[in-house]
Amino acid sequence: MSAPIQDEVVAIAKEIHGRLWTQGSNVSQQTKSAQAVCKAWQAEVKEIFPDRFSAEQRVKEQSAEKIDLVDLQEAVAYELKASENNTHFEFYRDIFKVLVYNESNPSLTRIGTF
Repeated sequence: MSAPIQDEVVAIAKEIHGRLWTQGSNVSQQTKSAQAVCKAWQAEVKEIFPDRFSAEQRVKEQSAEKIDLVDLQEAVAYELKASENNTHFEFYRDIFKVLVYNESNPSLTRIGTF
């Protein structure tokens, strides 16, 4: 029996994080590292599962806020937090993004989080 798709998406994130993440005290360098990890993760997931995922899904039309990956078949949102800083803030922000997405897109399938 194969692993659930969620396990595969998380395993891809772990592998890429381990390969690309660089720890340091320079905020700019950490930001660039986090962005590189997220972009590589999104690209690999989309390559393995073509047409199943949407990357950088806007939470609403006029918003700059985006959800890292959305599984269009399972209606699951994935957010990647590469840094260990401010995880409590990021957790609530990610939940808020899904709530805003669901409220702003009533004609689309409602998404949850993983």
